[in-house]
Amino acid sequence: MPLKRDIDRAFKRGAKFRSRLFSAYVLKEATAQHRGVYVTSKKLGSAVKRNRIKRVLREAFRAAAARHNGGADVILVAQGRWDGVSLKDAKLEMEKLFKDAGLPGK
Repeated sequence: MPLKRDIDRAFKRGAKFRSRLFSAYVLKEATAQHRGVYVTSKKLGSAVKRNRIKRVLREAFRAAAARHNGGADVILVAQGRWDGVSLKDAKLEMEKLFKDAGLPGK
């Protein structure tokens, strides 16, 4: 989601969901694919840790989006403790998010 107006619209109009790893703002759109934005705070740790968190979020989002139809703008705000969190854990949380948001599966 490269445009600031798209991000602002998703924050304002999107449904908010929470998990133990992130908060998500989901705005269902009539687009062909899912688009994601990944946000990390300095409270989560050093730049190296924040970049790892974004890589894990990005991969978990990619995997979940591949299994779901339709399109949505999703903003993922990392929060909580990420020490010891594996990609598998993030994928499970992401899959739960897609189901809770009502995004149809393939």
